[in-house]
Order: sequence, then structure tokens, then C-alpha cells
Amino acid sequence: MAKYYTDKSATANMVKEPFPTPEGYTYTILRPATCLSNFLPPGQTAMYPTLAAQEPLIPTAHKPSLQLSYLDPADIDCLVARSISNPTDFANKTVPFASINMTMFDIAAAYGSARITASR
Repeated sequence: MAKYYTDKSATANMVKEPFPTPEGYTYTILRPATCLSNFLPPGQTAMYPTLAAQEPLIPTAHKPSLQLSYLDPADIDCLVARSISNPTDFANKTVPFASINMTMFDIAAAYGSARITASR
């Protein structure tokens, strides 16, 4: 996992400071949160396979009360359109974005009967 974050950081740095830097060069890096669709099929099969069980279970390494940011994939196009329509507002910025902040308790409640297991 460390290599993933090292590579991600190196890629962002190359976008921010290309060599040689073209005249008038600007960048915008959009950093989406985790997709809510990971809790639904087909993504759920890989990310949270125990949600499809007879007794749904959400295993997590986080404290279940920790608020995390999530994104509805349908919201991505809105931000991309805004960044293209207003390039000066987004020039040379890294923009984290999310649709909602939720805890694992909130997500379990949305499933009704899902239990949470924290592995700490």
C-alpha cells in the first residue's frame, strides 16, 4: 500500500510541476472521496462481500463512529463540468470533494440489519 501512495504523490507532483513547464500551464487535480456505490453490487462483491450475506456484516479497520467522506459517482460530472466551465477558479488547485459524511453506523442503518465488526 505504501507504494500506491508514493506513486500517487509522485504523479500529483509531476502534474503540478512538469518539466519543462509549458508557458501558461495550469492544472486542476480532483480528489474524489470513496464512492458510495462500493456498498452496492457489483462493487460490494469485492469491497464488502459480507454485505450480501443472510446476516449482512460490515468489517472495518476504522472506529465505527468515525465520520468518513463518501461520494455519489453521479456527482463527479457536476464538479468536472464546473472545473472546465470556470478554469480560473480551479487553476493550480487540488480539490477534494465528497457528497456526504457518514459513519459506518450510518451505513449499517441504511442496510437495516447490517452489523459492524471493527478489527483493531
